[in-house]
Amino acid sequence: RMGSLMKESFQRKKVSSESYLKTLICYIHNNPVNHGIVKSPDKWKHSSYNIMSTEAHTYIKRKEVLELFGSLENLILEHQMRIRKKII
Repeated sequence: RMGSLMKESFQRKKVSSESYLKTLICYIHNNPVNHGIVKSPDKWKHSSYNIMSTEAHTYIKRKEVLELFGSLENLILEHQMRIRKKII
């Protein structure tokens, strides 16, 4: 037999650049928006976007993600830009 019951149903891809990593972060955070579940990524309670975009959080990886985007403002703007342009 073949199919997801008998084999893995996901693919692995190597993240080879910071640009691709930023694209993946935005894609994951914007997935509920792209599927019409919520209007913006901050409305999805199961997302790490709220941790990344709120200054009150001290999540250990938050600093690394913000450094990747340059600032909190850039993180938020890039997510919004990708929603408006529907860039995946």
